[in-house]
Amino acid sequence: MKRIISFILALIFALIMLIPFSAYATDVHSQDIELRADQLASDAYKFIENSLKYAKNNANDKNPITITLPSGTYYLSKCLHIYSNTNLVLQKDTVIIKDFEDGNMLKCGIKDEKNSGYNGYRNISVSGGIWDEAFNGDSCGMRFAHCSNVSLKNVTIKNNKNSHHIELAAADNFSIINCTFSGYKRTNSADGMAVQIDTMHYYSHFPDYYNYDDTPCRNITVKGCTFDNVYAGVGPYSGVIGSYFDKIVIKSNTFKNIKDKAISAFNYVNSTIYNNNIDGATIGILFEYYPFEKLTNRFYKPYSSSSVNIINNSNTKIKGNTINVVKSSGRTNSCGIAVYGGALSAKNAKSYGLIQGKYFIENLEISKNTVNVKSNASSGIILSYLNNSTVYKNTVRDLTASSGNGLVFKHSQLNTVSSNIVNKFTNSIALSASSAGNLIRNNTLKNAFGFGIKADSTSSVKIEYGNIFKKNKGGAIQLKEKKFKPKEITVQNLKVSGKTVSWDKELKISGYKVFRSTKKTKGYVEIATIIGKKYTSFTDTTAEKGKKYYYKIAVFKSFNKTQINGAYSEYVQIKY
Repeated sequence: MKRIISFILALIFALIMLIPFSAYATDVHSQDIELRADQLASDAYKFIENSLKYAKNNANDKNPITITLPSGTYYLSKCLHIYSNTNLVLQKDTVIIKDFEDGNMLKCGIKDEKNSGYNGYRNISVSGGIWDEAFNGDSCGMRFAHCSNVSLKNVTIKNNKNSHHIELAAADNFSIINCTFSGYKRTNSADGMAVQIDTMHYYSHFPDYYNYDDTPCRNITVKGCTFDNVYAGVGPYSGVIGSYFDKIVIKSNTFKNIKDKAISAFNYVNSTIYNNNIDGATIGILFEYYPFEKLTNRFYKPYSSSSVNIINNSNTKIKGNTINVVKSSGRTNSCGIAVYGGALSAKNAKSYGLIQGKYFIENLEISKNTVNVKSNASSGIILSYLNNSTVYKNTVRDLTASSGNGLVFKHSQLNTVSSNIVNKFTNSIALSASSAGNLIRNNTLKNAFGFGIKADSTSSVKIEYGNIFKKNKGGAIQLKEKKFKPKEITVQNLKVSGKTVSWDKELKISGYKVFRSTKKTKGYVEIATIIGKKYTSFTDTTAEKGKKYYYKIAVFKSFNKTQINGAYSEYVQIKY
C-alpha cells in the first residue's frame, strides 16, 4: 500500500511539473501565472508559449491574465505569440536571448487568424526585461498588427540585424513608454527602423497577417524612450496614398548615434513631435507626404479602387526638439529638420491614379527647436513644397563652417518665418524654386558667409522690419542677384485732421502701409497699401461710427514682387 501511495504522489508531482505555471491566485476570477527559473532554463519557449495559449483561452476583457517571468537569462528557440487580455511581465534583469535564425521573438496572434482593421487583438501589455535578438536572422524583434490598446513599458530590445526592433501596422492606441532600442547590424541595403510604424499593405512588409487592407496606425505614443546606435529611430519609411497616420505623439525621447534618420514622419496628421533630444543623426526629423527619393519604392497605390482622399492640412507641430546633425549616411539632404511635399510627373501621376502637379504640406508648425550642424555639407532646416505654415523661435547654428544654408525654402509659399536665430551658414535664409510670399520678420541673421537673406531669380519674399543682420560677409539681402541694405525708415510727423491721417513724405521708397487696431499697443492689422511716395495721407472709410481706432504707418520698398518693409511709426488716435 505504501508503494502505491508513493507512486500516486510521485505521479501527481510529475503532472504538476508539466503545468506551465507554478501558482494560481486564490480569487476564482484571477488566474495569473508565475513561471519559475528552472522551467525557463529547461525550455523557455515551451513554458512561456503554453502560458500565453492558456491566457488566450481563459482571459477576457474583464479578467485579463498576467504572466510573470523571474530574473535570469533564458534562451528562446521559437517565436512567442501573445493574444488579447494578456500582460507579460519581466523583471528588470530578465534577459531573453533569441536562439534561432528566422522569425520574430514575439508577435501578437498567429497567421491563421484573419483579422481586419484594428479588430484583431486588444488589451495587451509587455513590461520590463531585455529582449536580445543577438543579430540572429533578418526579422524584426516584435511585431504587432490588427490590434488596439497595447503597451510596451520599460522594455529593452537590442541587437537587430537588417530589420526593425519592433514593427506596428493597423494598430490603434499603442504606447511605447520608457523603452530602450539599441544595437543594429546592417549587412544589406535595408533601412531598418527601431520602431517601424506601418500601414497594413504588403505581405513582404508584414508577413503572416491578414487582411492587407491598407489600415494605418493611429493614436500611437512613443515617449521617454532611448534609441542608441541604431540605423534609424522611429518610422515609417514608406506610405500608402491617402492612408494617413493620425495622432502620432513622439515626445521626450533620446536619440544617440543614429546613422540615418532619427524620426521619419511619413503621412502624419494631427500629430506632435515634441521635446526630443537627438544627438547625432544624418537627418534629425524628416516630415514627408511625398518621398524625397526612391518614389516607387516608398509610395504605394492603395488596394481599394475607391477615390483617394489627399490631405494637405497636416495640423502637426514639430516643437522644442534639440538636434545635433552629424552626417554618417549617404543622404544628400542632411539637416536637422526636413519637410517634403512634392510634385508628380504625368507618368507617375497616371501610375498612381492622381493628377499631375504639385502636392503641398500645409499647417505645419516648426517652433522652438535647436539645431546644431556638426558636419560639412549639412543644412539647418530644409522646407520643400510647404505652404501656409509657421517657422518661429528656432535657433539654428552651424558649428563647423559647412557649405549648407540655415533655413532653406524650395517651392514653398505664404509661410511666416519669425523670431528665429540663424548663425554662421553660407546663407542664413535661402529661397529658391519659385518660393513666393513668405513673410520674414524679427529674425536674427548673423555671421553668414554669403547673405542674411538670399532669393534666387524665380523667388520673391516679403521682408518686414525687425530683422537683425550682423556680420554677414556677402551682405544683408540679395534678391535676384541685386544687393539690398535694409533701411529702417520710420515715417515722421503723423497728424490727424478730422478723420484723415497725414505724414511727411519719404524719398527712395515705393509706398506706405496703413495699420489699424482698437488697442494702443497690440493687434495692429494692415488695412491699406498706398502705392507711390507722394501720397502722404489716408482716410479710413471702413471705420465704424462710435468706435475709437489707433493707426500706424510704415514705408515699403518693392522689387519684382518682393517687399522690404520699414518700421512702424508712432500711433495716432481717431474717434468716429
